[in-house]
Amino acid sequence: MINTVKRHTRVSADIHSMSAGKESTMTRRSENVLVTLPVLTAHRARLEAAMPGAAFTYKLANTVRAGDVRDRTIIMGNITPALLRNANALRWLQLESAGADAYTIPGAMPPEVMLTCSTGAYGHAVAEHAFAMYAALSKKLPLYRDAQSRRTWADRGDVRGLFGNTVLIAGFGNIGQTFARLMRPLDSYILGIGRCARNDGLADELYETLDALDALLPRADIALFCLPGTEATRHAMNGPRLARMKPTAILLNVGRGIVIDTEALCDAVESGRLFAAGLDVVDPEPLPSGHRLWGIENIQMTPHISGGYHLADTLNRIVDIWAENLSSYRDARPMRSVIDRSLGYAVPESTR
Repeated sequence: MINTVKRHTRVSADIHSMSAGKESTMTRRSENVLVTLPVLTAHRARLEAAMPGAAFTYKLANTVRAGDVRDRTIIMGNITPALLRNANALRWLQLESAGADAYTIPGAMPPEVMLTCSTGAYGHAVAEHAFAMYAALSKKLPLYRDAQSRRTWADRGDVRGLFGNTVLIAGFGNIGQTFARLMRPLDSYILGIGRCARNDGLADELYETLDALDALLPRADIALFCLPGTEATRHAMNGPRLARMKPTAILLNVGRGIVIDTEALCDAVESGRLFAAGLDVVDPEPLPSGHRLWGIENIQMTPHISGGYHLADTLNRIVDIWAENLSSYRDARPMRSVIDRSLGYAVPESTR
């Protein structure tokens, strides 16, 4: 795991050392950078100041074509992976997303190309979204909104309290830790699972692997999943594990849809074996209009939008990460959020 990250870091350093004899300064004046985010003028200035002399082109990802990537040495944004076959000069791909699923598939891109992501940009937006779902489901607000749409005046019965819950967070990275900060003032007891997580006092108990789920799920009043989508996490929450949860518990998923067995979740909520579920991600996506998930009243869904740019702070944070990485790349320093392709996600810098 660590060796893979160091290998990518050496690739970055080697790229710079090869060009050292051609340039009198560390500035990469030959760099040809394509940026595909909807950046503002101030964002452009921030990026360009991080790599003076480089040629920057700005084009939205959905308009990028094969000719747009052919001579780019750096691409910043999530372009269609198939287009990477035309990026013959590419040395570094900086993703706007925290996840890198489509880019870590064997053969998706040359192994010598540096791959980094924007882990750390989405903590506020996604954790706040998960918290809002938790609060709304606890008080049955989606049911009352449905009743309002039908012009029906009816009491939907008992609700859950927000204080004093045991909170299980699977994926104790930036998003998971931010959710823990939101829950801590509500007298929550925090159970964290994170392969490379740092505790920093946010978790009362911290575990390293998903094997801990079997013992922790029966204790949880809320279970938040913010895991990457890999073969190791596929259906981490299956029928038997869902059956271990309290019937009063709420499950939240803001990571990847494949982490939850969709049919098993539908069965659990419909039968009353699970109080409710809040999902910003599902499997499959987009969800077919005839899928049973649409009709289950104690499941609240949003269409994978919690991590977008609906919160202005998110775009600012992405640009900050990109500018930092541009400077590091320029000066041949270690990069931030380097993807370990054997794992499928970024390993925290402190564990390298």
